[in-house]
Amino acid sequence: MPRKSFPAQDFRLPSAPGYDKIPPRLPLEKTYFAASRIFSAMSSFCSGMLLEFDMARQPPLDRARALLDETVDVLRRNYNSLLGIMMCDLDGEDRAAHCVRTVILSLLVGLQLGLAPEQTRNLGLSAMFRDVGMALLPYIADCPQPLAEDGGEALRQHPVLALGYLAHDIRCREVLRGIVEHHERVDGKGYPAGLTGDQISLAGKILAVADSYDALICAHPYSASLPPHLALARLRDLSGVAFDREVLEHVIRCLGAYPVGSVVETNDGQRAVVVENSPDTPQRPIVRPLPSLSADVGRVQGFRA
Repeated sequence: MPRKSFPAQDFRLPSAPGYDKIPPRLPLEKTYFAASRIFSAMSSFCSGMLLEFDMARQPPLDRARALLDETVDVLRRNYNSLLGIMMCDLDGEDRAAHCVRTVILSLLVGLQLGLAPEQTRNLGLSAMFRDVGMALLPYIADCPQPLAEDGGEALRQHPVLALGYLAHDIRCREVLRGIVEHHERVDGKGYPAGLTGDQISLAGKILAVADSYDALICAHPYSASLPPHLALARLRDLSGVAFDREVLEHVIRCLGAYPVGSVVETNDGQRAVVVENSPDTPQRPIVRPLPSLSADVGRVQGFRA
């Protein structure tokens, strides 16, 4: 299948950081119901969407846009509620759940960057449809064993398969670039085209981080899950190598040093779970105490319950 290329200048980072774009406007407890409802709706949609691609139907774009707009509205109220809910469903083998979590994180980063509403929606569409090529390769995507060399090569073509499948229905270049570039690396060792640095769109750079973060916090048949703060540390080790430095720092700023769902140890030795973060104070999350348990923990300074 021929590869489609696009110029790199159409989707760039804003000139100024946007860390204060979406401070939590409502208390966590007042946004939980709406967050739970939209997470459930997104999960049902993504499950059905992947089934429809398996059956070679048209992508349900109107419903996708409506759900993305609703998700953005919930994130603007208090994004911590959605981050908390998504941490309760970490099945690494569930492609639909992986899709939803990556969409949520990508939208959050887009909002924090101060992207225009249409750009944010396009970013969400890229995240939502980026892995439809996997649905076209079920014999590989659902394989319970390590892939042989030819299977790995076929897997690396799934962004191109998605592009070929969607290009007729999705005419927006920003969306298509995010889909086909989400496995590119800034050092040129990604796929399918081996793009480097600024050849990769902002959407591709954001999705690369969001997709990799979610893969790290989920258990897979051949790899254990990492606690969220250790997953971020793993990504930071690849800053400027696999991931764009500035984009990665924005993602870390959004999630906090200890993302929602992290189990942490406070100064007085108590174990707690992070329930809320703010981009203004990423080192000081709001936590709630936990009973004694065995877990990989990080240390936080201070304690707010």
